[in-house]
Amino acid sequence: GLSCVMKVLIVCSGNAPNFDFQKHQAFIYDQVEAVKRADVSIEFDYFFITDKGLKGYLRSLKELKKRLKAERYDCIHAHVAASALLANLQRQVPVVATFHGSDINDIRLRCLSLWVELLSKKTIYVSKQLLQKAFFYFNYKAQVIPCGVDFGFFFPRPKEVSKAQMGFAPEKKYILFS
Repeated sequence: GLSCVMKVLIVCSGNAPNFDFQKHQAFIYDQVEAVKRADVSIEFDYFFITDKGLKGYLRSLKELKKRLKAERYDCIHAHVAASALLANLQRQVPVVATFHGSDINDIRLRCLSLWVELLSKKTIYVSKQLLQKAFFYFNYKAQVIPCGVDFGFFFPRPKEVSKAQMGFAPEKKYILFS
């Protein structure tokens, strides 16, 4: 019979030492968990690229194709240009590529991103500035969808409270990077 479940394969880097998806790809993990909460008819699997560099990513193609033969997916959602290029080297499953910035902001990777833009079924940019910098904003496939924030976890409060909780000196100024 017909299945009402949509199966999505997430393709992203998994080559950090002692790789932990929830920690090393936190933005992707959080996005997947939010979608699962919003729509239980969407199932996710993962393909983590463990080799480094363009040659390493290309070596992963054989393994990706084997996965796609063994399992049926409706869509691949690839994060960052190198992963999305790998995902697009197979042509049986449509690819949605998300550009997070490292691929567009690095001039050497922008050319790679153009190929990803051309090959992907749809593309997502996490900001309008990235889309404009990529010079693909004329493309009907491109959408701007910012990364979400869990306001149940992140909320405004006095900085003195946060500094005390973190053990920071109350009189010092701190600059934090996410």
